[in-house]
Amino acid sequence: MLPSLNTHNHPMSHKLFLFTLILIAFGTTASPQRRPAPSPAATKPQAARLLVQGTYEETFDGTTSDGKAEGKLIIKFEAARWLTMGTNEVGNAEFSDLKNAPAAYVAGSTSYQGHVKGSTGGDSYDATSNFSGPLGPDDVTLSVPEYTDTGNGFKIKVFINPKLKGKCSAVSVRNGETSTLTGCNNGTFFFSASTPLDTDDNEDPAHTPDTASIASFGIELDIEPEPGAPPTSTPTSSTASPVDDTPRARREAVAEARPSGRELETTMGQGPAGEAGTYAWRGAVTNGSKEAGFKIVLEKTKELPSADQRGHSTRRLTFNATIIPGVPK
Repeated sequence: MLPSLNTHNHPMSHKLFLFTLILIAFGTTASPQRRPAPSPAATKPQAARLLVQGTYEETFDGTTSDGKAEGKLIIKFEAARWLTMGTNEVGNAEFSDLKNAPAAYVAGSTSYQGHVKGSTGGDSYDATSNFSGPLGPDDVTLSVPEYTDTGNGFKIKVFINPKLKGKCSAVSVRNGETSTLTGCNNGTFFFSASTPLDTDDNEDPAHTPDTASIASFGIELDIEPEPGAPPTSTPTSSTASPVDDTPRARREAVAEARPSGRELETTMGQGPAGEAGTYAWRGAVTNGSKEAGFKIVLEKTKELPSADQRGHSTRRLTFNATIIPGVPK
């Protein structure tokens, strides 16, 4: 006789059958729940173009042992470079070098005129220097913009290294004897520079009497917000504020009192920004957002008495910068 197939006669088989059905049902319903939810896509960095335009002027008026002294330096500059713009952990715009970026753009000009003239009894001295030249692709360098430690705006460094052509002259009368000089060691250069002035003869065969000499030097401009004070206009983002207010107490503790609009310094020469702060041009205001772009504006004048108190220098800077998202061309 064949064995019966009735499960009621086999309680163990019945239990195994029910257990198998439960496992199948559980596996069917639980599998989708075990799949991890897709994480939101990270914000993809994009390209942005930094464009700066400005005018730097430095004028000197004073006296030397040879007579009354005057000097005037004017630099008009425009430069642009492409950057990568991303977002940091607190929602601020964050910039870095753009890989395979187009060549930087530079335009502008530099000119300098210096003059010393004086006489005592029958002696006299009359010397001049006149230089000018365009700014070339290697003459202006822009740093990557960064937020200050206090988060109240961008800081940008501009390095300008003009290469000029011109001439120097001097006529000296001493004890009835007249001498004429064409070298540039005539004491007529009155401006402060981060890289010292270097002059030499122009060895270009095509030079003229008006371009018999060459000159080069460096100027550094550190554009920064006013230290210690909250920004008058805060750069914003549609997703997060790019301004970190956590260091406010430290910012207030180190705030410096400065005259409005004009800043008095005690030496003619420039020193490191971290020490004397004379590279720094503070008071820049940043407006904008990562989506629409940023604008940084500064207009300031500094008055500088010379170290020997026999002269006075005035520096003026007009600076405008934009950072606009886009696609390099």
